[in-house]
Amino acid sequence: HHLKGFTPLTWGFSFPRVTPHHRSLARFEALIPPRVPLSTTVALYPHFTNRLKIYPFPTVADAEFVLLDVTSTTDMHPNDFHSRFLELLDESFGIVEAADGYILLKKGESNRELPDEFYDFARVSNPSPQYPMDVLFGGKLRLLGVDVVRYREGRLLSLRMYWQPLLPLKEGTRIYPFFLNGKGEVIETTEVHPIPTTIWYPPHRWKPGEVVAIETIPWDLGRYFVVAVGVVEGGDWNCIEARLPIDEAASFQPMAFFSGRTWAQILGIERHTHPFCRILPLERCPPKAVTGKTLNPPQCLEAVFGGEMKLWGYGIEPRKPRRGGDLTVTLYWEALSQMTTDYSIFVHLLDESGRMVAQHDGPPVWYTAMATSDWVPGERYRDEHRLRLPREIPPGRYTVAIGVYRWQDMKRLPVGDGDILILDAVLVQ
Repeated sequence: HHLKGFTPLTWGFSFPRVTPHHRSLARFEALIPPRVPLSTTVALYPHFTNRLKIYPFPTVADAEFVLLDVTSTTDMHPNDFHSRFLELLDESFGIVEAADGYILLKKGESNRELPDEFYDFARVSNPSPQYPMDVLFGGKLRLLGVDVVRYREGRLLSLRMYWQPLLPLKEGTRIYPFFLNGKGEVIETTEVHPIPTTIWYPPHRWKPGEVVAIETIPWDLGRYFVVAVGVVEGGDWNCIEARLPIDEAASFQPMAFFSGRTWAQILGIERHTHPFCRILPLERCPPKAVTGKTLNPPQCLEAVFGGEMKLWGYGIEPRKPRRGGDLTVTLYWEALSQMTTDYSIFVHLLDESGRMVAQHDGPPVWYTAMATSDWVPGERYRDEHRLRLPREIPPGRYTVAIGVYRWQDMKRLPVGDGDILILDAVLVQ
């Protein structure tokens, strides 16, 4: 009972709070005749169980009225829930009343338009987010802050975000929060698990000046994850040109920006028993920000590979590596054009005869792989490669060389008069 029960003796119990939204139910209940069949969502079902005929939505059968609450549990995928509502409008149902997220439908009613009062469920008059921030996207939309919401058993968390449009937004504009694990890999997006609020109240309907709160579906994202967010103005998120750039950013802690400041890491979260989570500084959260002034190569040079990317610096540590140890080569790149190919980098350690004795091949990496097709022209990137030196090689002078190639056919990009660039020498001990 302590672990899974429903009384105040249960771990993580909190008393339910009756809100103005809950009290609004009486307004809709009064509009439904007591003896007619009704279909309603699962969260409202217990309030109507004294009726002779009642169906759990989406079952409608011979129901004459359908009562929906888009803010509560529905036992349906958010897209399916909205689609079923639209189907009912095509099946001779019309809107009797709608307000604050409630919709009352009646068979034979002619009205098909939701009133503005319906969208009040998403509007916030006095926002006070747990983690305040002020992030301006494209001069049109501000992120004002974030709440982290725990569900009863503690493993499921959702994110509530507060947004304020400054100008009318284009149809198709999408808020795009996503989540990264400790390796910098994307573990969840809102593609498969969309935000219910934006399905019913899409951003292009938002009124300039109002504050809209949106909340992700509850997830178990593991013990540690990083919250990132961007805004795409129609089209595919993978199209960088469609994203709104971040013009200004202020937050309770420093933020990290990526892909030409088209998305940002805003929170690092570690789940705990008590308190249920804690916020980590983003400088402890991979991948770290690697753009702008954070890039200071120990050695500068200019070498252009195939007219698409330029190496403008490098670092080699240590300069006197030991046999059996590691040699770290850090490369500093600049994208010269929008690349459509995901190139790989090779780093070779060559002896005095030009024979390769150690190597590292792979995509550019800084905490996480950085596909070159995602690089933004004019932006600079840091790329780290670690070579393990064989124990059996003799001590002496060795040369570090690099190149760029397509892994599909091993074709290298030209650089200078060839396809390999000699960087520097190291003294292996």
